[in-house]
Amino acid sequence: MANKKKTNWRKHINIGTIMFLLIVIYLFGNLVTLMFKNKLAVYEVSKSEISDSIKGTGIIIREEQLIRSTEEGYVNCYLGDGDRVKANGIVYTLDKTGQIQNEINKILEENKKTGKEEQDKINDDLRTFTDGYDDADFFMVSETKNEIAHDLISYTGVLLSKNKKQLEKKYGKDCYIEGKSEQSGLVSYSSDGLESLTLDTLKKNVINRKIHMKELRTNEMVHEGAPVYRLTTSQAWQLVIPLSEEDYTRMASLAENGTKTLNVTIEKDAFQSMVPFEVYEHENQKYLILNFSDYVQRYLNQRYLSVEILLVQQSGLTIPESSLVQKSAFRIPKEYLSGGSNTDNNKNVNVIYTDKKGKEKIKQVSVRTIDEDEEKGTITIFSTNLKKGDRIRNVESATTYSLDKELMVYGVYTINSGYAVFSYVRIEERNEDYCIVNSEESEIELYDRIVLNSNTIHENEIIY
Repeated sequence: MANKKKTNWRKHINIGTIMFLLIVIYLFGNLVTLMFKNKLAVYEVSKSEISDSIKGTGIIIREEQLIRSTEEGYVNCYLGDGDRVKANGIVYTLDKTGQIQNEINKILEENKKTGKEEQDKINDDLRTFTDGYDDADFFMVSETKNEIAHDLISYTGVLLSKNKKQLEKKYGKDCYIEGKSEQSGLVSYSSDGLESLTLDTLKKNVINRKIHMKELRTNEMVHEGAPVYRLTTSQAWQLVIPLSEEDYTRMASLAENGTKTLNVTIEKDAFQSMVPFEVYEHENQKYLILNFSDYVQRYLNQRYLSVEILLVQQSGLTIPESSLVQKSAFRIPKEYLSGGSNTDNNKNVNVIYTDKKGKEKIKQVSVRTIDEDEEKGTITIFSTNLKKGDRIRNVESATTYSLDKELMVYGVYTINSGYAVFSYVRIEERNEDYCIVNSEESEIELYDRIVLNSNTIHENEIIY
């Protein structure tokens, strides 16, 4: 009797020990698995935008020419810088004796200050310089200095215009010679010597040197043949920007695909416009040419402009590039979709296969559909149970269709339900890190939780 109890006790101990050991082994195995398993990172779908742009500094090419003095004397500008002159209109007067110049100096001395309009111009120049200054564009300092000098010297022309009758009465109408323009155009009293620049004569070093505009107006006597002003005769102008090989390829591709204008922002004053463009290659250097048809007066005294060109600006649902998964898909005629057993929901196809006896049979495979083209009557399908070379049958028409052309579709793994579900996405735009996907044509929504690194998990894998 004692031996029987002892045997039962040993059996009880042995079973309990075994169960305990099994639990320990199970827990240890899970611990080891967790230690060596890739950590699952989760990303919450957000909404934002992707923008892509290039920046560059280009050189301006205009229809312009330098007008020179026909005689020696003191030049007094009759028009303000940037004013428009008509054909045969007076631009300046030439004081051969210096009497007019002395009289103007006396008037300046009596006034001892500039007018309010000139002060406002100087303040605007300084404000524009302050708002747009960048260490990379130090040449703006010289340009601003010239613009202020323009404003101050142009005040002499204002005084001459206001006191013209008084001066003629005192010194006679023959006291000065009128300098008239043969053509209509915009007048500027600065020059950089590049007025004859064309695309054919363009040199890369001209753009890199950043040649500065020099003031033409002076209180000193000018010699015959000295430049007096610059005349711009057309509203059309070009900004020519050197491009890297990569940017040239991108611009050329846009042009080939039918893009005709670019969204351009001029950094000097944040002016934005849609501008026609073309690509150009000259002497082993590639260029982007922006063809402006207006605003020439706005940048009359600039030769160089820095711009930002917006290539892409797309908003939508944002997902990381690392979340993307590719799947095989096939484009088929829509009539090959089947409703399946006891359903009218056409989400199946009839796949032909050969059994062990060599007979052809049909099995239904559930598929997911996207990108329907009603005009062509086609639709894209994908399923893990389909592969290239499979044949599908339309039972009603007794016709077959071979899945010969494989294409790839993108998706992500959503884990809202506790396991990895492949969800299709239609990509609108992408960069190295993120994609913008179409929210209406994709199978994800705002705030969905998706796997950040798609290579760490498999479809239908349980997460928790």
